[in-house]
Parts: sequence; structure tokens; C-alpha cells
Amino acid sequence: MKAPRNLNLYLVEEYSIRNSDAGEPLEEIEEYPEIYQKCHQMNSRDSMKNYTEEEISSLINRFEKRELPKVEWTHEAHLVVAIWYCSKHPLEEALPLARRNITAHNASVGTPNTDTEGYHETITRFWLLVAQHFLKSHGDLSIAERCNAFIRSEYGHSKLPLEFYRPEFLFTPEARHHWQEPDIRPLNSLLKAFGGATARD
Repeated sequence: MKAPRNLNLYLVEEYSIRNSDAGEPLEEIEEYPEIYQKCHQMNSRDSMKNYTEEEISSLINRFEKRELPKVEWTHEAHLVVAIWYCSKHPLEEALPLARRNITAHNASVGTPNTDTEGYHETITRFWLLVAQHFLKSHGDLSIAERCNAFIRSEYGHSKLPLEFYRPEFLFTPEARHHWQEPDIRPLNSLLKAFGGATARD
């Protein structure tokens, strides 16, 4: 079964998965075994990078200076940025920083920021919210330990947003440019697992 174009854009942009098929609207990602397997393999513990503090600092520095190669802007790199910003800033500061730097990074590597590709507000805020709440129970760890724990946790899985959003809703221009609440189940159902404040707090 072929995957819809927007799912491919999502996987390519967010997770560096390459697949050019196009097809019918997605109901469940599990209906696309080849892509689902790629997501699963990418999230397997054996394939995950174990970041050092020096590597994290280098990644953030190059990312903010527009010197990070496109091939290094992986799902894991997205999660490192989310943990880094949420470790150092409240969400109301972390989100504008992420927005500005992701948009600029995309431009620096030739990825247009349009209605159909590039920076995605809803996905970015989704991951920042998850990272922020993850840190509530992992804030006593070093930055490297926080990043590696998040990447390896169930909350760092690449398909997590698709458990809350239908792709045909998530990949609309409105969701790309403006935060949209999930249309499958409330995000608070996940955030409550961490304890403390929820998405609306």
C-alpha cells in the first residue's frame, strides 16, 4: 500500500526518511508496513546515537549558526534541540527560539518554508510540550543524560504525533502555520503521565 504524500513529507522533513510514493489518505501508520518498519528501526535502541555533552553543544552551536548539514537534521537532532531549549527556557521563550532557528536552518539548507514543507508550528510545539513535561521527572540529570533518556523513551518515538493527529489534519497549511489541538485524542492524556501542569496550563 502506498503512503500519502503528506506522510512522506512528514517523514522526510522531520525524520530524514526517504520514500517518494504517493497514495490514499492515511488511516493508521501501521497500514503502511514499509514506512512503519523504517520508523520502528529508526527508534530501535541499537540504531540510536548516544550523545555526549560535547556533541550536543556542537549540534546546537552549528544549528544556531546555520552550519548544520541537512543530513544531520534528524529526528534525534530535533529532540536534542527540544530538550536543550526546554532545559534553558520556559516554553514561551523556547517556542520562539525553536521557530526562528528551525526556519532559518531550513532556509540555509535549501528547504523552503511554505504551506506544504519546511517549518511546522504544530509539530514543533508538540515536541516542545512533550520535552517540557518529560523534564519534570528528569531535570536532575545532565543535559546529555536528559537528551539520551528522552530519545530512548516511549515519548521520543518518531510516530508519536500521529497518535494524536490524523495526517490529513496535521498536514494542512493551518496546522503548519498555527498551533492546532490534536484531533484524535487530547494531548493532556499524554502529558498527565508526567504529572504537573498540562498543555493548557
